[in-house]
Amino acid sequence: MRTDYSFDLATRHRVATRHMWQGVDGHVYVGLGYKLPEAQHAECLPWVTTAGAPAEEDEVKAAWTKIAHVKFPAGRPPKARHTGQAKLTRVRLTDAGLQQTFEAQFSAALADCRRASRFGTAFDSFPGGASLALLDLTMFGPGISTDLAMAADMRDWKQCARILSIPGESFRQAELQRLFTLAAEKPPLPDHVIPRYFGAPEGA
Repeated sequence: MRTDYSFDLATRHRVATRHMWQGVDGHVYVGLGYKLPEAQHAECLPWVTTAGAPAEEDEVKAAWTKIAHVKFPAGRPPKARHTGQAKLTRVRLTDAGLQQTFEAQFSAALADCRRASRFGTAFDSFPGGASLALLDLTMFGPGISTDLAMAADMRDWKQCARILSIPGESFRQAELQRLFTLAAEKPPLPDHVIPRYFGAPEGA
């Protein structure tokens, strides 16, 4: 499964953020929810300043430190915490950085799906639409429920579409249900055809 298909799907239902922000768990994040546990994790990524110049290592470290120590009023909604932090720093992740962080998330999710006892190596034989939907659920939540896993084990993709539920994210739920429905076609659509259903460019 190509990561550009998954990136296109992911950015249809969330914003790939270039500035660092502090999550509700107190950790620093960037991109599509890529965690930066320490300043050195941020320093390893390519950044530019808001003026467009390459960011120096000390600028990146200072930005991480500032976000890591932000104190928010109790009860402030997560969305406001996220979007309101752009003005706090002057470094922004580059396009290459966004892709790098997403590929790291994708690789971790793929390893989790392959490692899961309920799928194992069988995951690699799933139709592209189904594996893409399962990876998205693993990367961005709410995870793969027991009922969904059982239906996937049986290759019952129509049942996967029926039982999938993502509270509060109706658009994303519909997108993933559509992928499961496409996977149920006989024969399943080949991977290179999937992007045309989501507006992504096709290619080898």
